[in-house]
Amino acid sequence: MLQIFNNFRTGEVELKELPTPKVSEKFVLSHTRCSLISAGTERMLIDFAKSSYLAKAKKQPQKVIQVVNKIKTDGLVDTINAVGSQLNKPIPMGYSNVGVVLESKSVRFKVGDRIVSNGPHAEQVAVNHNLAAKIPDNVSDEEASFSVLGAIALQGLRLAEPKLGEKFAVIGCGLVGLLAVQLLRSNGCDVVAIEPNAKRTSLAINFGAKAPSDISDEKVIAYCENLTDGNGLDGVIICASASKSDVIQLAARLCRKRGRIISVGVTGLNLDRNLFYDKELLFQVSCSYGPGRYEQDYEVLGNDYPYAFVRFTEQRNIQTVLDLLSQNKIDVKSLIDEYFEIQDAAAAYSILLSQKETNGIILRYSASKAQRRVGKVFSKTDSGKFSENNKFNLGVIGAGRYAQFLVPIFLKHGFCVSGIYAPSGVNAFDLQNKSKAKYITTDKDTVFNDPNIGTIVVLSTHDDHCRSIVSALRMDKNVYVEKPIALTLEEIDQIEDALGNSKGSMVVGFNRRFSTHVDFIKANMAIDQPSSFQFSMNSGFVPKDHWLQNIKIGGGRIIGEAVHYIDLMQYMSGSDIVDFSVNYLNIGSQKVGDVATINLVFNNGSIGNINYFSNGNKSYPKEKLEVYAGEKIGIINNFFKTEIYGSKKSKFKTFNQQKGQREFIKSFAEFLNGKGEHPTPMKQVILASKIAVKCANG
Repeated sequence: MLQIFNNFRTGEVELKELPTPKVSEKFVLSHTRCSLISAGTERMLIDFAKSSYLAKAKKQPQKVIQVVNKIKTDGLVDTINAVGSQLNKPIPMGYSNVGVVLESKSVRFKVGDRIVSNGPHAEQVAVNHNLAAKIPDNVSDEEASFSVLGAIALQGLRLAEPKLGEKFAVIGCGLVGLLAVQLLRSNGCDVVAIEPNAKRTSLAINFGAKAPSDISDEKVIAYCENLTDGNGLDGVIICASASKSDVIQLAARLCRKRGRIISVGVTGLNLDRNLFYDKELLFQVSCSYGPGRYEQDYEVLGNDYPYAFVRFTEQRNIQTVLDLLSQNKIDVKSLIDEYFEIQDAAAAYSILLSQKETNGIILRYSASKAQRRVGKVFSKTDSGKFSENNKFNLGVIGAGRYAQFLVPIFLKHGFCVSGIYAPSGVNAFDLQNKSKAKYITTDKDTVFNDPNIGTIVVLSTHDDHCRSIVSALRMDKNVYVEKPIALTLEEIDQIEDALGNSKGSMVVGFNRRFSTHVDFIKANMAIDQPSSFQFSMNSGFVPKDHWLQNIKIGGGRIIGEAVHYIDLMQYMSGSDIVDFSVNYLNIGSQKVGDVATINLVFNNGSIGNINYFSNGNKSYPKEKLEVYAGEKIGIINNFFKTEIYGSKKSKFKTFNQQKGQREFIKSFAEFLNGKGEHPTPMKQVILASKIAVKCANG
């Protein structure tokens, strides 16, 4: 299928061919009929991408701070690689899609339903059922494509709470602003449209708005004072995009005492306190389509808010706009300026960028051409190669950020990538270009059943690890899996059973064992005797709605990351863990799941303490390991610098972080060639994994 992307480094619009997305639980797959280019948002995104690195930095000062802190903690080389990877990542375009359901895993929709969703500009899209709505029969595809943008305008109005007979201004009359004008008029309000473009002003007037002929600040203020007998407007909806705060200051001057200002657009937020104080103004930023937006439980897991308690969610806002279209209470046909086929996307965006007054541009999708592209596999016949040793042909499960980093390391050690699986295919396309993989797919069985693939690399979300491991082992394939191997003790038992009945072997991504800094400690300290270990991870804050924090998907950060240290301490002590305990930070009666201290006791008498803290600051290095043994102290600082204090001080430094990934994969390659030992002995892997699960549940 075809999909439109923006190259974040150059700003160029690119049309890429990808496999059809996977349909997860509570998701629907639709074949697109048309989609609407959001003129304001998509133009702004392309303009930003086309800007210089310096201009990008000025527009995102917080990102600059993050980069500076990363240089301090992770080093220049790793930071450059990370930033470069983000800049090279293609950005999907569009979020106003109309199509017909091809496959449904939701009780709300059936095959053949005509729906609108926030899906991108693509021939097929898979979206959660909370992000889609059925289209009334008397609403055309083109009209329905405006309902997502209409929901953005509607959410701004819901926050403003306009009442019959009130007077409002709409600043900025692009697509969202013109929809806001109509919604306010439908709500019985007088509306003043403030817009520099004559074409858009004329449209606003046609929709029932008033408009001053001169939009200089003082003239607009005088116009509105005359309209309200000197009292000021009841409220202002800001739909403009502006880097400075002038628009908000104008809105404040236009409002009456205790007026309401809602920002739907992107503006500077340097408020004049005196002006807001004197008038007791209410100011609020509207978040996209409404309640549920950016909430993982709502948008990914598909859990809805109770109707009685959250009357209008983002999905219900979209449905409301569709109902208004069905009742002819808003007009969007007059907002359509251009029509293009998806194959002519470059021409469509050329007009968008060159003709600033352009409003609605509709992309159409030819059914016959689209149907020929329906498929779960996309291949490049001229790319890649196969290894003569089947074990070195990889099937990669997952194509996220870590996969983008790790797969090139595999290639440097003689591996070839045959197939890549990812649910959406977007990240997989980028990884295919890096790895020269034969194909990418959204059907996982395609990879598992490929006879040319001898090793499966599992880099997916944590909830998928056990399933993928067991599936691969049952096919007698080798497995490289990133930690954790599983989220529950029951899953670990399943993996042990699969290992016992498979001709394949498994290694786990406990790469820190292979760090040259760990080697330096082991070579220069007598840690084969009873030793003391103090490992600290300044892990940094991760929001509660992040997938890592979700118990069902990520398992929590102790299972997902602290398990690294449980394994590493076990490896460095050279002894099995015989006892452990865990203590969590508590705020009131609430346990903080990613602020914990884990105490370990080893069979040889060694003891260890792991501090996994998310309540620190990212400007401080992430990892610090201290080893006390034989009257020496060894300290590893963030895998950059290691110092050993004893009769004399010895140091070991590396140019960048050395966490052992390269050495680990080299060891794995040697093991597959029969020239080395198993890199991660299963007895130790299983023990560390079980302790991590028990700690997370402790």
